This record gives sequence, structure tokens and C-alpha cells, in this order.
Amino acid sequence: MPDATDWDASPISDNQMHEVLKELTGEDTNCKKRASKYLASQMRLSIKQLIQRADEIRAERNDAQLEYEHMEQAVDEAFAPYHLMNNFLDIMDDYEYKLKKEAESTQILDFSEIEDE
Repeated sequence: MPDATDWDASPISDNQMHEVLKELTGEDTNCKKRASKYLASQMRLSIKQLIQRADEIRAERNDAQLEYEHMEQAVDEAFAPYHLMNNFLDIMDDYEYKLKKEAESTQILDFSEIEDE
């Protein structure tokens, strides 16, 4: 497979990434071309890695075609640590909500003092 910067059919051009950066950062932020070029390069590299992993999954299953499920598993594997942390934070938010609700109903703890600090 070619280097991520040498693709003929590059999924992300430097100019496209520059436009995305300008759109997502807002009017008050000046985006340097070097930053968008670096981000585009990293995106191409990430896409290359995801495709390679999806193709490995396809080969492990002896499938003839690269399917949605192969790509989905590759993406899930790549981002699993982030999903785990987000799930943990969601659980902690839910726990905090239930704790506050219980504390308010029983008046054991006063969370208003804690939130003011």
C-alpha cells in the first residue's frame, strides 16, 4: 500500500482540510496552511491504518469482500479506549445525579454548598 502522503486517490486534500478547519474553528481563528496540511496527513494515515486493519479482519474471516462489518470492527478497535472512558464518565454522571437526588430527598447532604465553591 502506498505511503499515506502519496495516494493517487487521496480521500482528503490539504485544501479540503483547510476549509474544514476554517469552518469548524470560527471566524475569530486564523488557520495556517501548515496546520491543515499536517491534519490532512494524519487523517490519511489514520484512514490507511483503519483500512489495513479492516482488511486483516476480512482475511481472518475468509471473506471475499471488505464489508461494513469489517470496517466497523476496525474503527471500534481503534477507538475502544475512548469509548471506555466516555462510558465511564456517563456512569459517573448518572451516579452523581442519583446521589444528589437521594441526598436531596433525605436531606442527608446539602449539595448547594458544594456546587457554589
